[in-house]
Amino acid sequence: MKTVILMPTKNEDWVLPTTIKAGKLIADHILVSDQNSDDKTIKLLEKEDKVTILQNTNIDHSNVVRWQLLDEARKIFGKNNIIINLDADEILPPQMYLKEKKNIVNNRAGTVFSSPWVQLWRSVNQYRDDDSVWNPKKNNKLFMFIDNGKMDYERTYTINDHTSRVPTLKTKKNIPLAIPLLHLQFVNWERSQMKQIWYQCKEVLNGGDSQEINNKYRNSQNEDNIQFSPVKSTWIEDIIFPSQLDQVDISKLWYFKEVIEMFEDHGIEVFKELNIWHNSYLKNFINN
Repeated sequence: MKTVILMPTKNEDWVLPTTIKAGKLIADHILVSDQNSDDKTIKLLEKEDKVTILQNTNIDHSNVVRWQLLDEARKIFGKNNIIINLDADEILPPQMYLKEKKNIVNNRAGTVFSSPWVQLWRSVNQYRDDDSVWNPKKNNKLFMFIDNGKMDYERTYTINDHTSRVPTLKTKKNIPLAIPLLHLQFVNWERSQMKQIWYQCKEVLNGGDSQEINNKYRNSQNEDNIQFSPVKSTWIEDIIFPSQLDQVDISKLWYFKEVIEMFEDHGIEVFKELNIWHNSYLKNFINN
């Protein structure tokens, strides 16, 4: 039985040096599906052993990449493996996972696993711990399974992949783990906010209702009554965070460039009802 991480990427050089190193401590192999990255993502991945890069040729950000990764993992590694679905900005604490691995592998094929989804927020030293949806006590993420070769996704196309990480068809029981799944997206706050704007604009162009989209992404922009707790040392053992993790030049960020292209191609009027215009970079664009 192998442990295989499946990971989609697109321009993730800001975080990959951290997350790939952590992933290699727990996985026999990392299978990456890259969607036309034009930063240092590919160069970083090519330097790593235990990493195989696939090409994601899909135009949009969608759940199709999950199907591709699962199919390819089965071709290469067969079935009865531990499959861990991670995004490029996530870490499963290596030492905690390795201590629990014996108990995990004792479960039958078809079992799925979930973990508290911990949002590191504006810093790698704190996580959001308030009454919002981001409280890990009430936000468990399904992300891992023991593949029986029969489990599958529903394979209904969905733009902006917020569908289940793990297959939902022909699965067995769901086991919650006490291991936190660390999400680094909100460490880099400005980058995360431009990413949410990109999501929203994409969904408008796909025919979504602006008010429904606003409601969907509200929690990723809202910091009302925010509270934090310190990250526990056991969570980040053997993990080194670079000092520049929270730095970004928005003007060079691909999310920002594509948002501006959408404005130019379709006109600002199409997006006027989205709750995005508080963003200072968009205000500057409009004013100019």
